[in-house]
Amino acid sequence: MNKIAVINSTSDGSTGQLARKIIESYEGEGRLFCFYGNKYDNVTLIKINRIKDIASHSISRIDGKDGFHYKALTKKLVKELEAYKPDIIHLHNLHGYYLNMPILFDYINKNNLKVVWTFHDFYPLTGRCAVPQECELFLNGCNSKCPNKSNYPYAIIHKEHKMFLKKKKLLSSIKDLKIVTPSNFLAEYVKKSYLNKYDIEVIHNGIDLNKFKYEQSDLKEKLGISKDKIVLLDVMLPISIHKGIAYINKLANELGDQYQILLIGRNDDNIPLSKKIIHIPFVKQEELHLYYSIADLFINTTISDNYPTVDMEAIACFLPVVSFDTGGSKEIVTSEVGKIVTKKDYKSFKKEIELTIKNPPKKENFSSRRNEFDEKLMINKYLKFYR
Repeated sequence: MNKIAVINSTSDGSTGQLARKIIESYEGEGRLFCFYGNKYDNVTLIKINRIKDIASHSISRIDGKDGFHYKALTKKLVKELEAYKPDIIHLHNLHGYYLNMPILFDYINKNNLKVVWTFHDFYPLTGRCAVPQECELFLNGCNSKCPNKSNYPYAIIHKEHKMFLKKKKLLSSIKDLKIVTPSNFLAEYVKKSYLNKYDIEVIHNGIDLNKFKYEQSDLKEKLGISKDKIVLLDVMLPISIHKGIAYINKLANELGDQYQILLIGRNDDNIPLSKKIIHIPFVKQEELHLYYSIADLFINTTISDNYPTVDMEAIACFLPVVSFDTGGSKEIVTSEVGKIVTKKDYKSFKKEIELTIKNPPKKENFSSRRNEFDEKLMINKYLKFYR
């Protein structure tokens, strides 16, 4: 059987967990190579020299050349790969101030390795940023002034067009590449890009249905929310302008007293929140389903997203969803379990909330829909690339 080397920035977080789950399900030999996170079985952590790491971080944040520094770290990675001798490389996130892509791709091409690359965002398509929001300048090579200069990965000097050309030349050099996206939304952009010569497949992300399920509890009482309140839940990871916090604040201030908005997520940027919102900065993964279970409606005001996992989590807990038509949201939220509203149409969004509360979807609609989110379906589709 083929030996699989999986590369991601971290062993934790959503992408790290996904990568580990796939290789743990593989019958052959698989190993995750990364730079941050915790040590697990089948994970190789590349030891970071803090001084060199800080220096590379600083230079990248100044000159905007993320992915083209970090030579020492990437040489360590290649040394580990040479010892491991993989047959297939599975790439995930290559951004995050840790990798020199030219060194890695040179190793891949010299060894004629097959590559599977999961695009979790737009980073491979743009001159710099991972989440371009509503900007589509990358379709023309980022050849105009960047409207999102503060976007991650952050840079002081902006030469997006020059970086776009460098990335295009480098990424187009991979001989045997299969691109995977978690949404049709992102796949359509890949098909319009310079990477359209490669095979592109959509594999929707999945979730653990044993974790995300309806469970009755006294959580509502513990939070001090009266039994007659209509609870509207949103989960932002983290709270940001791009996740539509302005709309949540507006809803909290305008909706009647019968409503209570519950907001979960870190507020790293200290964005002012309405006093009518109950804000919970952090909830353990194993307890998150309890919050979905006490809510009457999940509201997703994100205006920049790819395939929002929180929508799946809500539906899996038998919670209807009202969401803006952002990214792959409409691939998750069907008319049987919720409503999709034109992005930024606040008036319609508010109206749909009130209508859905009055006429909620039937509970039996959720059983079949949630089964389609089973992460086992996702994993099995990835495993076919490994065999």
